[in-house]
Amino acid sequence: MGWKVLINVQTKGIEIGDEKLDKLIKLLREKHGKDFDLESGEVYYLFLKDGLFTLYIEEDTKTLKVEVEFLPEGKTFIYHSDESFEGLI
Repeated sequence: MGWKVLINVQTKGIEIGDEKLDKLIKLLREKHGKDFDLESGEVYYLFLKDGLFTLYIEEDTKTLKVEVEFLPEGKTFIYHSDESFEGLI
């Protein structure tokens, strides 16, 4: 991609190398169904049964940010709604 990449892994002491990062990005791309448009400011989230993977570009530093956060397995519930905040609050 030609971007400086900053990887932030929260807890578990796991290091994310290129191969592991490629697996996560491949899975996210499969779920998204098309190429990413990171340059336009889009942010991509991939929820897994035990964690959250986030991919975006930090506008100020023009750095590709990758965040991996481990969530409590069996205690994390994810829901989606097409309603907007503006319509609810």
